[in-house]
Amino acid sequence: MAKFSISHSPTMPIPPPLHHHRRSVSAMETRSTTSSKRVSSPD
Repeated sequence: MAKFSISHSPTMPIPPPLHHHRRSVSAMETRSTTSSKRVSSPD
């Protein structure tokens, strides 16, 4: 949801810094994956 919010942000135009956006998405995805893995296989 955060991704869409940032993408469709009224303050930021549609073509934002790809590098910065990519890094943000990557970090979010990584966190989500880590959480999923932890929940999927709790050690």
